[in-house]
Parts: sequence; structure tokens; C-alpha cells
Amino acid sequence: MADVTVDDLALILAEREVTDLLILGSGSKLEQPSAALRKGLKDAHLTYEVMSTGAAVTTYNVLFAEARRVSAGLIAVDSPR
Repeated sequence: MADVTVDDLALILAEREVTDLLILGSGSKLEQPSAALRKGLKDAHLTYEVMSTGAAVTTYNVLFAEARRVSAGLIAVDSPR
């Protein structure tokens, strides 16, 4: 998560007018975004929540099913086997 930049989220930011909430999945554990990314999201007036990717996927699916205007940026994790 520390390496994610505002430029990495450019497509989401370009559509911020149709997004009420951005969910950031930080991988297998909760990891906060960098100060620069937090500032970029604040400057874009985009509300966001950070959580582990598993929780982010679940939350996104629930909100999407409720027809909420939600976007997600997810760091991939290995699937448990």
C-alpha cells in the first residue's frame, strides 16, 4: 500500500463524480496509504475506506448489490488453499 500513488488511481479519480465511496484493499493485512495518497484523495474530495483486500471485496459486493455508487482499488492477495 505504501507504494500506491494518486497516479495509480487515475481512472477512479477521473470518475469521482459517479463514486460516493472508494474502498481500498491493502492486501492481506490492513495497511494505511501514504500521506501523499491521503492528500491526493482529500484534494479530489473522494471519501475512502481502507481495509484488508478480503474485507474490501466483501464490502464492495454488499454496497454494489445495494446499488451504491462505490469503486474499489484492490491489492491482490494469494488465495488460501
